[in-house]
Amino acid sequence: MRRAITGASLILAVLILAGCSVTEGGQAVAASTVSAGPASTAAPDSTGSSPGASEPAPSPTVGRTVTVTTTPTSGPASTAPSTPGSNPSTTGRPVTPRPNAAPACWSDQSCPAVARVGLPGGWSVAVVNAGATASLMLLLSGGQVYDQLGTRDLGAHPVLTCLTVSGAPTCLMSGVPGAHTAFGAVARVVNGRLMNLTRTEIASEGGFDFRSTDATHALIVGTVAFYDYGVSYAAAPKAYVTYTVTTSITKTGCSAPAFEPPTPPTTPQTGPCSGTPPIAGYTAGSAAKILDLGGGIVSASGNLWCVDQPYGSGEVDCTISKTDFAVPTGCVGEPGTIVRWPAGGTPTLSGCQGDTMVNAGRQPIAYGQLAMSGDVICVVAQTGGVRCENFDHHGFVLSRAKFTAF
Repeated sequence: MRRAITGASLILAVLILAGCSVTEGGQAVAASTVSAGPASTAAPDSTGSSPGASEPAPSPTVGRTVTVTTTPTSGPASTAPSTPGSNPSTTGRPVTPRPNAAPACWSDQSCPAVARVGLPGGWSVAVVNAGATASLMLLLSGGQVYDQLGTRDLGAHPVLTCLTVSGAPTCLMSGVPGAHTAFGAVARVVNGRLMNLTRTEIASEGGFDFRSTDATHALIVGTVAFYDYGVSYAAAPKAYVTYTVTTSITKTGCSAPAFEPPTPPTTPQTGPCSGTPPIAGYTAGSAAKILDLGGGIVSASGNLWCVDQPYGSGEVDCTISKTDFAVPTGCVGEPGTIVRWPAGGTPTLSGCQGDTMVNAGRQPIAYGQLAMSGDVICVVAQTGGVRCENFDHHGFVLSRAKFTAF
């Protein structure tokens, strides 16, 4: 009995090291995600669709997965190719490798796999960096390459994720060739071939999330920046962009832009992915160019005037001409009601304006429109005065009726 248990454990260990996941029943199944390193984070390209397999076979029976990752290989297997096993999307007909399916660098082992995922039946997919400008997804059985799909260079740490969608393995390879933008391509494994579902690469500011929603659908979630507001990339509102995946891939739209997008969605989004729509958490007036708070803003009534002080001080000051509440007295110098909010400090109310606003500009700001400087956002409401806050939601409200710091 002890020898039998030891033998079974050895078989499970060999399957795991060979790049397979193992169910509790001892069945080898597809691994889910492999990355050789972290993916980092431009607006998405349009995505076309390709028809799916005409004869997809049912998805293999999969038990609860015990191990789901594989180890990237150092190069192709040196032994003779093995005969392909049962492909989950094959009808049973013989599968023949395509001529020249393997890149030359694979044969001489100068482009080893940098990410790899096992599929049922002894198949696997791998990503190799075939040159300075291109990466490839390879479909393999043993050491034999059966097909390849090319994309732009994905950098040194590509991410490879495979899911079973409509009965066939469907794989997303993505990575960051430079800066902050991740690019990706999606392929469906059908009859020993890689079917490219993305006519143009998909892009994301912050990597991708690829998850199943049901047996026939999956969802890809990325992020985009809205540059039409006229602020820098760092300050630009961001949104989640989603793609549905079946036997094709369709871009569905974006969530509402926000300065700090909430938890990634689990359902397709349908909003616009560009332009200046209202920003989540603000009124309809936020659907306009964002003003530079450093240039100074003045409300439509002229009662409120704010500026982000120059010279890198990071201090935001707002004055108000008329108030219905008591203002501190005893000013020595130029009187005037003013709120001073030093960088990293707490907003305080003073009755001494001095010459603080002498050189501040006065850009008219519409009610509900936003003005920014760094991580400080100010918005003027028709009845609620001005509200200025940072990304940590600290700041103040100043109106004719009150002053409140929070």
